[in-house]
Amino acid sequence: MKRIVILGIVALVLAGSGWGLYRVIQPDAHEQRLAHLRQLQIPAAGAARFAFLKQEMPDIVGQITCSCCAKKLIQCYNGACPVNCGPCNEQGKKTYDMYVHGKSIAHIQAYMSKNHPVGASRM
Repeated sequence: MKRIVILGIVALVLAGSGWGLYRVIQPDAHEQRLAHLRQLQIPAAGAARFAFLKQEMPDIVGQITCSCCAKKLIQCYNGACPVNCGPCNEQGKKTYDMYVHGKSIAHIQAYMSKNHPVGASRM
């Protein structure tokens, strides 16, 4: 009886260890998303880029302020700015590049504030 209890405990410990190792090895949802985005190629400037960013990163471009109109980039991509708007296209590309290389939203926002301040560039 004692042997069965010990074997049961050992089995539980091994199963728990195996599950823990499995969880450590598996990438989390954020890492999976970054891996997916890294496999994609951002389209050339214009409507295709706007659509790509709206589809693949709406939560990210929804937090970045546009330098030409002071709205969030997602609003620009939903029609607030024309698809040939240079700042909207440039900031979208830079946001994508920074995000897929692991930069945080706060880091991207700080970069944009410094290098693409609101009102510094116009369409």
